[in-house]
Amino acid sequence: MSNHRTSIAVLPFDHKGATDEYSFFGEGIGEEIIRALSSIPGLRVCSRRSSFSLAESHLSIDELAKKLNVENILEGSVQVAGDQIRISASLIEATSDETYWSNSWHRPLSNIFKVQDEISLLIADQLREHFGHLEISDHLVHMHTRNIDAFTWELKGRRQFNKWNPKDVHTAIDYFKMAIELDPEYLDPRIGLADAYGFLATTGFGDPVSCWKKAKDELDFVHERDPLHAGLNYQLANYEFFTQASYTQAFHYAKITIQSREGYPEGQQFMAFLNMLRGDMKKAGDHIRYARAIDPLNSETRFYEAYYQYRLHNYLRSIAICDELLATNPQNLPALIVKFYGMILSGKAEPLLRELKHARDSLLLPDEKLGLETMVYHALDYRDESEQSYAELKLRSQNNSSPQADAYFYLNAARRGLADEAFSVLDKLFSHRSAILLLNFSDPLASGLQSDPRHSEYYRRIFQLESEPKPAKKSNLSLTNVDDIKAQLKRWMEVEQIYLDPKLNLRSLASSLNIHPNQLSWLLNEELQVNFNDFINLFRIEHFIRLATDTSNAHISFIGLAYESGFNSKSVFNTSFKKLKGQTPSQYISSLK
Repeated sequence: MSNHRTSIAVLPFDHKGATDEYSFFGEGIGEEIIRALSSIPGLRVCSRRSSFSLAESHLSIDELAKKLNVENILEGSVQVAGDQIRISASLIEATSDETYWSNSWHRPLSNIFKVQDEISLLIADQLREHFGHLEISDHLVHMHTRNIDAFTWELKGRRQFNKWNPKDVHTAIDYFKMAIELDPEYLDPRIGLADAYGFLATTGFGDPVSCWKKAKDELDFVHERDPLHAGLNYQLANYEFFTQASYTQAFHYAKITIQSREGYPEGQQFMAFLNMLRGDMKKAGDHIRYARAIDPLNSETRFYEAYYQYRLHNYLRSIAICDELLATNPQNLPALIVKFYGMILSGKAEPLLRELKHARDSLLLPDEKLGLETMVYHALDYRDESEQSYAELKLRSQNNSSPQADAYFYLNAARRGLADEAFSVLDKLFSHRSAILLLNFSDPLASGLQSDPRHSEYYRRIFQLESEPKPAKKSNLSLTNVDDIKAQLKRWMEVEQIYLDPKLNLRSLASSLNIHPNQLSWLLNEELQVNFNDFINLFRIEHFIRLATDTSNAHISFIGLAYESGFNSKSVFNTSFKKLKGQTPSQYISSLK
């Protein structure tokens, strides 16, 4: 994963219209910019869920940045009037609360994708010029549809889906279908539909078989047209794991997800989860830390941290995190189960038994509750209850009562050291495509099976993986070209004095040198070890010093001389001078006299 030059959070753009009819546009534009910037290696972009959660918090820029752990904040506004759209955006450096870039656009609504691409590229350029080399594509946002009404319905659907409850998800499905009806080739609403059907299937608010089939139909359609789409591959990873119990295919699609968009938080979480299952805790930890960096306020990220600690056998730490999650949402079943597992393994079986007695039947499935009680009875050496409940669990597994019965029979057999019985049920992982058996195969509760040769055989069968991809090729220059470009750069700076143009930016300088902006960025940061802004401002400061020490300019103020040297802002001039010379302009010039 990339080392990050800098970080940014994009807030939802304020809607300035007289009515709320187009209020969803502000969220949609912010989300599209997040998606665009997330595709840039080396730039850490805070997730939509974390950054948007603070939109109404009324925190200061500095407070927002600290909560989101970012250095830059992008905020803006949008107004839709008829077939026209007005957008303004400002980029703020968090610690100084200084707006160092802003712009506005007034365009036909039909040009929305072009405007979003322009905004994203300008932001990326500013971050690169201030903080160092970033590999930026020529375009970050592409036209998804030519039908603006279809785009509008897709934005409405996305907004409803992000409320994460069955009623609004069903509304989102209707909106996504309207978008598809207007433009059948528009892929984003199809991804939205697949996501919505997957949500209904996994939460139990829809029939799993029919919902997953509908999701897969949409995914197949998208896959034929855009096989590298990050959202598509994340959905396929979930489909392969939870419906086909195929670890290999799930890992394959999850890997494509983060290769397509490294800053996809759900992709990072899922890769952490998959690496935990096969015991690669180093890689799992890398993905967890990345997910936490880009999605710090998401409870799902926090859950994966709890599960990571559980898999590391840090049971008390895991329990503490689960308790935090359950205090906020007592219905968080994954957190509850991980907590219960941790309690069994940390010698807290007695308080767990009390919790199970009071657990609502609506939260735990019958076979789930029976399986947990059986483990607790065994841990407490309640022999009669233990044998009776184990026999009942075994019978339910043999009768194919539920996938939970199989999984808990496997774990209970492992806890008792009954390896033959534990392995006897594992074939259902393949014959019944049991995702819950796949999930529990390598669980710490079953660690007693690892010394059995059959465990290694199943491990190889389950966790077959592809070879690691080759690293992407960097856009550097040949050694010959480096010397040539350095010579050209020196001429443009020292002879042509191109730095005196206050509108000079990395792209325009690259154009003068007849090279790609990515190549100039690489040359400055990797070869000359300086970012674009500092490189240009150093020439401007030296020019200012020459002017300020020329007695014929004594009647001109320092800020006037700064403007003549290419600066267009008093604050930028003073900040840059202090940074590069270690003194204020007045102090430095006085020291020369």
